[in-house]
Amino acid sequence: MTSLSLSRIKIDAKQGTVFLVLLIAMSIVPLIRVQLVSGMLVNTMLFLAVSYIGKRAGFALSILPSLIAFWVGLVPAVALPFIPWIMASNVLLVAVFAAAQNSHSIVRYGTSVAAKGIFLVLFGSLVGALFGGTSFVHILSTMFGWIQFVTAGAGAVLAYTMLRVTRKA
Repeated sequence: MTSLSLSRIKIDAKQGTVFLVLLIAMSIVPLIRVQLVSGMLVNTMLFLAVSYIGKRAGFALSILPSLIAFWVGLVPAVALPFIPWIMASNVLLVAVFAAAQNSHSIVRYGTSVAAKGIFLVLFGSLVGALFGGTSFVHILSTMFGWIQFVTAGAGAVLAYTMLRVTRKA
């Protein structure tokens, strides 16, 4: 099998192909303007990235959807300061999922979903406490609230199902 070595990182042709496919998909998904769908797909691809090609790929892909949403103008200007928190939640999801590699699937996916959701709910609560009950804060609390658990949970179920079908779970 052909491989490329970049210092200590060794990438074979299969890993490179999987990374490229996920990179392209992650570049398109933010264009879906329905958070329940785009969030589920992003989380699915993060789980798949870690499962197929490792946590480094997952970390690299964690920041992409938010950057693309920013670049194409899907994020309102007033919400721009919150993009790093979304990126951090994706990195946290990848880190917990990778760290729980030897755990039972329910524990592995569940702790990843819980870590990301709790992180963003706490952040949303902090913003709400600091900035009061404006309509913008209400939108942010929705963005950073229950919907994060739903999209991360749905992404976990979809990724688990896909991995079971390909016998990788």
